[in-house]
Amino acid sequence: MIGLAIYAVCLSAWHLLQPQMDITMTSARIDHSDGYLDLVYFEISNTAFIPLKDPVISCDMKGASGTTIKSLSKTLYEILPAGTKRSFSLVRLGPLVEDAVQFECHVKAASVKW
Repeated sequence: MIGLAIYAVCLSAWHLLQPQMDITMTSARIDHSDGYLDLVYFEISNTAFIPLKDPVISCDMKGASGTTIKSLSKTLYEILPAGTKRSFSLVRLGPLVEDAVQFECHVKAASVKW
């Protein structure tokens, strides 16, 4: 039993020394009907053991062949506490590229909130 407790403490300490930035985007709904790429709704989950801040959202615009033509990014100046999920809405990323027919969005980066 003591060995299990020591293992749990060591595992927790390791995550504090080497924090993992586990952050994902889900439920993304995109609108591109007015010549701009808008994220109408999306959720960001921070499954890390530490709070994160300023996530950078990036969307790749791809042609019919699947080749990325252009990427648009936007920083959300928000704090994401550890182990939480937040929803966001109505984020305008920028103008569309004429040949874009596919769109893939993800969290590109985030900073550690110390």
